[in-house]
Amino acid sequence: MNDELFKKLLTLKPSEQRVFVFDIDSTLYDVTPRNQQIVRHFGATQNLDSDLKNILLNFISLSEDWGIKPGLMRINKNNFKKYITEDLIKSIKAHWNTYFFSKDFLHLDQVYPGAVEFLQKLNKLAPIYYLTGRDEPRMGHGTREQLTASNFPLSPHRNQLILKPDQSLLDHTYKVNELIKLQNQFEEIHFFENEPVILNAVQEKIPKINLYYIDSVNSGRAEIAANIKKLKPYYLTS
Repeated sequence: MNDELFKKLLTLKPSEQRVFVFDIDSTLYDVTPRNQQIVRHFGATQNLDSDLKNILLNFISLSEDWGIKPGLMRINKNNFKKYITEDLIKSIKAHWNTYFFSKDFLHLDQVYPGAVEFLQKLNKLAPIYYLTGRDEPRMGHGTREQLTASNFPLSPHRNQLILKPDQSLLDHTYKVNELIKLQNQFEEIHFFENEPVILNAVQEKIPKINLYYIDSVNSGRAEIAANIKKLKPYYLTS
């Protein structure tokens, strides 16, 4: 299914009236290594019991984890309940919030297989835009550096990176509003995103947009609408 749909997109005729719009986290990049390192960083930088410090320095995050809590809960299952308390989880989550939404560990993100090559090909058919829940003040510079280092299309004359101007904006509301603006510029929009809450909101408000659900990880706050195309984050590699 993945290859068929990706190849079909690559048969589209070039058009400047079309735009391909991609989310970034868990759509183009696997953020598992970033999550893992932030917890280990907490273990390394906090004044903790030596046993707890050792546990956190060896923390493992899996690609199917949404955030850091699943990994912490696995530690609990391994008889470390006296260490991984609710208060500790709150402290680690606050640490995670600080560092996940910064440029410090972006270099650890891993590009999903074939994503760069696929976007480079699409960029010959229509402009590539990036629409992310990252915000400009904390992550703008780091995101531009990351996309450039990965060789994703980021020409100032053809591509745009759209970040939230303020971190307090809700992702789904912000992205719907930005896509409405793009609808006034382009006749055809293709939007790739991993979060069902966002995709469902876009479908409700802007039904003409072509939507693609990247089935990597998500918040679990909603089920994806049945008629939205599903894709695993393994882009064309040939």
